[in-house]
Amino acid sequence: MADSPSFDSKHAHRFFSAHCFNSTWKLIDKAKRTEPENEQMIQCTLASLWHWTQREDCTDMNLSIGYWLAKGITPESMPNYASTLHPLKTPSTSGTPTRPWPVLSCF
Repeated sequence: MADSPSFDSKHAHRFFSAHCFNSTWKLIDKAKRTEPENEQMIQCTLASLWHWTQREDCTDMNLSIGYWLAKGITPESMPNYASTLHPLKTPSTSGTPTRPWPVLSCF
């Protein structure tokens, strides 16, 4: 792996912080989401927040909005989920199904 990327990381953080944030809102605004879309919504929220933390121009207000958005993406905000716990999956390298972990164990 190269020590420095072949792209402008400042530009990438600026792009992805906003892109992932906007992608989250597009998914929040959908009347009905699929389980993969719910997964994507969670991932985009967390990715946006992380990219914001990498920006030199990140303010307390930016972080506050990011944390507020992440806090709002909960199983209760996903009415088409079958249960009240969102099954977070652990990575599997063996190809066998992995054990689900409830979101509550993360908070």
